[in-house]
Amino acid sequence: MKLCSKCGETKGLAEFARNARARDGLQWYCKGCQRTIRARQYAIHRDKELARNAEYRAANIARIAAGQAVNRLRRYGLTKDKFSAILAAQGGACAVCASPEPGGRHGSWHVDHDHDCCDWQASL
Repeated sequence: MKLCSKCGETKGLAEFARNARARDGLQWYCKGCQRTIRARQYAIHRDKELARNAEYRAANIARIAAGQAVNRLRRYGLTKDKFSAILAAQGGACAVCASPEPGGRHGSWHVDHDHDCCDWQASL
């Protein structure tokens, strides 16, 4: 159990994020308070945050693509080659709207899948 220095409530250790600099290895504020603080800071500095995120994405295209590939493999069992083969079988376009441009966040393709069994169906 640990006392949150923000809300003053005693909570379980799982309610605190890790912090290597802290003596006990945990944040001073609980996750709920940390979320509230972060949301308030984002609201105040929204434009600055969006600009910083866009700058990061532009400078780290390869890193983001590699992370997306790892997520596709972990979630759907799709390797980069298998994903490329699916996209090529669809003529390099979305299976739904036939757009040759990806419609996902940061210019990436979505994977259409069955939520019951998590098998891929098509690349969107």
